[in-house]
Amino acid sequence: SRELGPADSPALDEMTARAMAGEDNMRSVLKRIAMSEPFLMKNNFKKKVSSN
Repeated sequence: SRELGPADSPALDEMTARAMAGEDNMRSVLKRIAMSEPFLMKNNFKKKVSSN
């Protein structure tokens, strides 16, 4: 796992706004997290760290 950083803010802000506006139910929120660029790039981050 990795910590959240400044690059994660835009995706988190959008997800939070949609959830607070009632546009997404819990299932949709979880799907958005799993399909978000920061989440999908998590494995690439691990590979870069372990290859150095």
